[in-house]
Parts: sequence; C-alpha cells; structure tokens
Amino acid sequence: MIKKVAAIHDLSGIGRCSLSVAITTLSALGLQVCPMPTAILSNQTGFSSFSFLDFTPYIEDYMKEWKKIGYHFDCIYSGFLGSSKQVDQMKQFVEFFKEEGTLVVVDPVMGDEGQLYTTYDESYIGKMRELISYADVITPNYTEFLLLLGQSQKELTEEEIYKGAKELTKLGPTRIVVTGRIEENRVYNYGFDAITEESFKVIIPFNQKSYSGTGDLMASIVSGMLTKEFTLEEAVKKAADFIWKAVVYTEETGIRPEEGIIFEHYLGELIQL
Repeated sequence: MIKKVAAIHDLSGIGRCSLSVAITTLSALGLQVCPMPTAILSNQTGFSSFSFLDFTPYIEDYMKEWKKIGYHFDCIYSGFLGSSKQVDQMKQFVEFFKEEGTLVVVDPVMGDEGQLYTTYDESYIGKMRELISYADVITPNYTEFLLLLGQSQKELTEEEIYKGAKELTKLGPTRIVVTGRIEENRVYNYGFDAITEESFKVIIPFNQKSYSGTGDLMASIVSGMLTKEFTLEEAVKKAADFIWKAVVYTEETGIRPEEGIIFEHYLGELIQL
C-alpha cells in the first residue's frame, strides 16, 4: 500500500518552495501527499510584494475532518508556521494523528542568514523548541540551529556542531540535519543520529547565490526517503546532490533567485528510488 505524508506548509503560487516543492518531490518518491496549508500566498516573500491569506482559522476544522474520516499517516512533515497559534495547532495535529511507526519531521522555519525572520519575535524560538519535542527528525538551517540552541550567530567548529545537535536531541528528536552552513565556496550539511551515535557531513559547492526553496527541497527529500526507510545519510546525500544539479542548471538559465531552482528536470532521479 502506498505510504501517506501529511505535509503542513504554506502554499505560494510563484516561487518554488513550501507545498509546491513538497507535493512534487514527495509524489515523485512514490508517496501520497496530503497537504494542509498554513497560509496561501500569491508568491513567496522574497519578491518585492505579495498577497497573504492566513489559514489559521480553518486549520482546526481541517484536522477534525481528517480525523473524522479516519485517515492515517506514515509521516507528518511540517514547515512554515505563521504564528505561535499555528505551532500549537501543529502540536495538536501530532497528538491527533501520530501512531506507532509514524515518522514526525519538523523543519523549524524561523530564520536565515544569521537573522530571525521579521515575522517572528524572540518568543517564537521557545515555541519552536516546544514543537521539536514532538519530532523524530528536525532539519534546521544553520541559523535556526543556533537559534534553537540559544546561541549567538557565530561560526562553530564541526565538533561543536555535533555537540549542539546532541544537545537538541535531549528535547526529543533522535535525528538532526543541520543544513546550509556556508564556508568559502562550499555548503556544509551535517547529520547526527542519537540512537546510533553516528554523525556525518555532506558538502556541495556554493555558487555565491541564494535561491528560494532549497531548504524546503532538502527537508522534503529527506522526509520522503526516511518514510521509504532509507538511512539518514543516504537521504541527505541524495537531497544535496539533487539540489546541486538543479542549482547548476538554474544558474545557466539566468532566472531570478526568487523563483527558486529548476528542479523539475531531475525528478526522474527521485522516481527511480
């Protein structure tokens, strides 16, 4: 039977990110995607303007209907949450639908490039720390990783990163992927498994450009491959390789970074897994 993923993110009409990325990549991996939008945007927020519909008032009824029809999920995967209220709704969702064997992945979206997003205040970090206690896997970028640790935005050694990841596992998640640490001309992604005590890193080149949605691609591919019972290291390596190929192709086209990377050409690689 096909496995099901509840994907809880915003939906942007333009800009390859969030649900448009999750639905596409998870489907290519042979999984049924059941989306629950947290917000609906005309285009992602990297553009100069955008329209925004907050979906908070509708989420509770959405969950209740899914519960009423008796739906079950092999994976619950959350991304952008627009407020502390939505964090509480996400916790309720996990309480409603998590069963034995259900994988819970939280991408703790709240900042990048050393800054908390302007849509949040410092109290949101505490709410996200509450949410990751419900997760099996978390996929923070480097900025979010430091925010969760309560550390200033600084350069950590590799040993300190693994030590910090181990510290976060005390909150609940057993596997942690820290993405997008940039050093010179490379992007470093780190993985830590608290059960096996194994750690690893995956390095890809950096072309000095920042594209919308690459973190969503990483988290979506990792979520899908873990649902299909690949190892964490296999999932991160595949996701990083997939992203780099798409970045190279995208750079050749010259499209605006706000539109995201052209990953559609490489979906066949996911279908074959």
